[in-house]
Amino acid sequence: MKSVAALFISLGFMFMATAQDSWNITHNGKMRLQAAEEAELKNTFSLRITDMNKKGSLVLAYKEVEGEKDWVRSIMVVSPADAELASFKGTTVTIQNASLRSLFKKSGILKLYTMSLPSDPAKAALVRVRRIHLATITLTK
Repeated sequence: MKSVAALFISLGFMFMATAQDSWNITHNGKMRLQAAEEAELKNTFSLRITDMNKKGSLVLAYKEVEGEKDWVRSIMVVSPADAELASFKGTTVTIQNASLRSLFKKSGILKLYTMSLPSDPAKAALVRVRRIHLATITLTK
């Protein structure tokens, strides 16, 4: 009987361990990407130039399963040459199409990354930071 209870407890921990953050990206109200794992080749989509000329926006919503208390999440837009084009604080980012067009003028491909740091600068200095690739966006005709 104890072994059955141990099995259920270990399965419970296994399911809790597999819970992970997820994110979705919509453009002009249309779902473009839903993901829960970092996969640079898979998490890629393109936007049409004609859709960029419409009134609307790109919305990235990042859902943390277990967010660290007093940590600040950042979402960055980066060029393929690793130059940061824009940065936002929080788990939800809205970029209007006009701003998105100007970002595409700076770089033909946009990469979205996220990272989280403690809000206390002393603690942030001790943390090793790794950015997580969320998506790569290309522009098509």
